[in-house]
Amino acid sequence: MGILENIKREAWIFREIYFGILEEDRFIHAYRRIYKPLNIGNKISFTTKLREIKELVVIEIMDEIEILGQASIEERQVLLGKYGFKDGIELAAHLAKEMALNLDSMKETNDVKWVKLKVKFLEYWAKTKKEVTGLKELESTARRLGANHLAHKANLSAANLIAEKNKIRKMINEAYPGKYRPYKRIFYKKKKESFSKDYEMVKSVLETKAALYTEQGRNPLLSAYRHLLKDCGRNLIEIAKAILAADSARQSRFGALDQLAVSAQNLREETTTVVKEVRGVERI
Repeated sequence: MGILENIKREAWIFREIYFGILEEDRFIHAYRRIYKPLNIGNKISFTTKLREIKELVVIEIMDEIEILGQASIEERQVLLGKYGFKDGIELAAHLAKEMALNLDSMKETNDVKWVKLKVKFLEYWAKTKKEVTGLKELESTARRLGANHLAHKANLSAANLIAEKNKIRKMINEAYPGKYRPYKRIFYKKKKESFSKDYEMVKSVLETKAALYTEQGRNPLLSAYRHLLKDCGRNLIEIAKAILAADSARQSRFGALDQLAVSAQNLREETTTVVKEVRGVERI
C-alpha cells in the first residue's frame, strides 16, 4: 500500500470514528432533552447506560473497520459480562430499548420520535450483524473446501447487508432533530417543518428492512445453510459434500441455494427412512 493510499485510509478511519462518536453524542443529547424536565429517580444509572450504549456502538464501528485494540476488546468484555450478553450491538439495543420503555406514554416530540427510531435501528443492526456473521462463517467454510463460487455469493450477500445498514444509519443521522431547528447557524439548513416528512421516510425504510428478518433469518442462502447444519449435526463429511455440491450447481439448472436446500431435504428423508427401518426391526 502506497503513501497516498495510507493517507486516504487514515482519513477514512478518522471520519468513521468521528461520525460514530458524533451520532452517539446526538443520541445522548436527544435523550437528555427528553428526560431533563422529568424527575428521574436514578440519574447516575441513566447517565451510565447512555455512556455504555455509546461505548458499545463506537467499539462495534472500530471492530467493523478492523482497528479494534486490546483495550477496547477488554472494555467490551467487561460490559458483556456485566449484563450477561455475548454481543456488543445486541447489548446496546437491549439497553436502549430498556431506557425507551417510557417513551410510548410521552408526547411525540421530534426528539422522542428520533430516539425511538434510533432504538429500532439498533435492534435492526443486531439482527443484521447476526446474519452477516453467519454468512461470513459460510464463506469461510466454503473457501476452506474450495467452493469459491458459494464463498463469493456469501461474501457478496454479507457486503450488501453491511452497505444497507450503513446507508440506513446515515439516513437516521441526517434526520437528527437538531438539524431542523431554526437556529441562525449556517449549517442548520433544514426547515423545522420538513422533519416529519424526512422522519416518516426513514421510518418506512427501516421498518421495511427490519421486517425481512424472520425466525429463520433473512438471507435464503444462509437459511439453507443453517438447515443443512441442523440436519447434518456434527457430520462434517455430509456438510462438506453438500457445500461442494452446491458450489458445482452453478453449472447446472439448479442454483447454489437450491442445491443446499435439496441436500438438507435429502438428508432429512434419509434419516426418516433409517429411523422407520430401525423401528420396524425393533417391532419384529
